[in-house]
Amino acid sequence: MFQAHYLLLVAPLFVTVAGEDECLCAVSDTEIRITASLKAPVIDVLTAESCVKQSQLRKIYQWAYIFDTGIKNARTVKVDAAVGPEGLTTQLGAVWGDWSDCSATCGIGKQVRHCHHCNNIHGHMETRSCSMPHCPVWSEWGRCSVSCGHGTQGRNCTQHCASLQHVTEIRKCHHGSCPHWTDWGGCSVTCGSGTQSRHCRHNCLDHHQAIETRHCNHGECPELWSEWSDCSVSCGPGHMSRHCQNHCNGSHSHAVRTCNYGPCPSLIQGTAHTCDKMAVLHALAEINATSAAHCPDRWTSKTEDFLMSNCPGIPSNAALWFKGLSVAVECNTTRQLPPYTPVGTFWNDTYQQDRLHEGYSGIFVSCTRDGFKMVTQACSGVPTVIDIPYITGTHLADDSKHPNLPSRYFTVNW
Repeated sequence: MFQAHYLLLVAPLFVTVAGEDECLCAVSDTEIRITASLKAPVIDVLTAESCVKQSQLRKIYQWAYIFDTGIKNARTVKVDAAVGPEGLTTQLGAVWGDWSDCSATCGIGKQVRHCHHCNNIHGHMETRSCSMPHCPVWSEWGRCSVSCGHGTQGRNCTQHCASLQHVTEIRKCHHGSCPHWTDWGGCSVTCGSGTQSRHCRHNCLDHHQAIETRHCNHGECPELWSEWSDCSVSCGPGHMSRHCQNHCNGSHSHAVRTCNYGPCPSLIQGTAHTCDKMAVLHALAEINATSAAHCPDRWTSKTEDFLMSNCPGIPSNAALWFKGLSVAVECNTTRQLPPYTPVGTFWNDTYQQDRLHEGYSGIFVSCTRDGFKMVTQACSGVPTVIDIPYITGTHLADDSKHPNLPSRYFTVNW
């Protein structure tokens, strides 16, 4: 039976050609053992530059099983030929596969390769680190596009973005089921700005927010105006005004329109509408020793009798007296009202003080700083010159009182 010999192929070897056969030659001294084990006894040495025909050996992993003499030079190592076991796959030295792709697409990763037909001495896999381009640096994910339900959020690349096709990333986000609300109620106002509300029915996140309110607007409200004032004059063209009281549009809060109560009476002309000067003076000069009369109604002073006695042509029926010029206006403007002109108080166009009192009349004398002077005779008293407005402390010879505002007096026309 042949004795087996094994050559460890870890030591550097090189191939050369001898005739028609290739030889395996040792670069340095290589030990030959009795079995394929580093613990097996060394039976010989394949010295440096000694060769063995490859056709005379079988390669088993890292070992060569020599079954015939094949050493070819002066330092030949003689070994007994032995036939190795059939069917063994052999390998001359360690054969490694290619390195795998880097485990990382950016930054630092690792690569591996595997050894084919290696024994346990060298292992079957090697690992090394690998470096790829810098990884992109991203911002934090932004806020979700919705406060409830399904939405999206994005982030942006801030550094090392050159390798990216898109520098913005979008992903889905979810914040739970959205509340279910009633329809919006009616607006709280019919015009202008108001509010309307709705109520949460399901999935209400906070019972304190189960009611929502929003603004509503039904357009501008119509303006609310006061009534028109009385006409500024009692005859002829005048004006009346009113004021906006609510929902006013700034500069349009005051309105004016014209009014006309018909033509004013003609100016007094000639002596027909002027009282008798001498009769008035004689009346003032009379000395009446009788006691002062007392009027049961202080407004019903019977001053009309004085005009009827001293103003020729004046109707005896006061209902036929018509309102003429304003004494106050004439004294404040032209100051050309003729002396001894009959004057009296009018309510609208009727000789009267107001709706409850009879009129009060006299004969105009002259304008004063604050009003005018007139001569009158109340009840059956003495004819007297009085001031309108009267000066505090003065009074008529009787106890009658008279309207004291100059604006209430107008000339008497007929």
